[in-house]
Amino acid sequence: MYGVIFTRQSNPFSFMVEGFLREGIRLDIVNPVSNLRENDIIYTSSVFLFRGRLSVLDLNVIKLIRLLKPTGCIVLMDPDEISDSQYVDLMVTRPFSYPYLSVMIQKHICEMREERKGKSLRVGPLTLHIYTRTLVIGRHEIILRNKEFELVRYFFLNPGRVVTRTDLLESVWDRSSTIGTNTIDVHISRLRRKLKECDAHDLLRTVPCLGYQWAVGVTS
Repeated sequence: MYGVIFTRQSNPFSFMVEGFLREGIRLDIVNPVSNLRENDIIYTSSVFLFRGRLSVLDLNVIKLIRLLKPTGCIVLMDPDEISDSQYVDLMVTRPFSYPYLSVMIQKHICEMREERKGKSLRVGPLTLHIYTRTLVIGRHEIILRNKEFELVRYFFLNPGRVVTRTDLLESVWDRSSTIGTNTIDVHISRLRRKLKECDAHDLLRTVPCLGYQWAVGVTS
């Protein structure tokens, strides 16, 4: 499992990184202003740690996480204000147990994912049904295989954005995956064939030398 610690300090909390790593949670240290990398780190992470009092900037980042990663877990370490609890999922103070905290984080993520089962995502005239793994385009319904569904869901969360093959490798598969980009091309081709059957072949565009773009609203 991957996550981030948001901080504006130059030498922050390496002991936390080591503690979480022992429990299977790998954390990167991120400055919320300079290193969001166009929000990619939010898409590829599941755990988001803040510490102390939440600033206006922190709250803006939390709002972005809620929008882009609704199943993520936001943790506030050593809070200065109890009122900050309304913005986070878990609030902990020292001393704390890394094994216990890891279990609580994973429990929250599982509960959020279960809560979203059976729900739908909508982008323009398109609907992706999470539980049945079907994509509805007008009167057409496409039944998606596992990776096709994961690809479409990622595109739904990134409408209009140019998505690179590296993005897909890290998010639809995982960062440690050893598959090649040709595997992505195979799944993209299968997905395109299904879209073509619904006269929606222009929906998934190839951007030369960059990757792919989910062209919202282009269904004919």
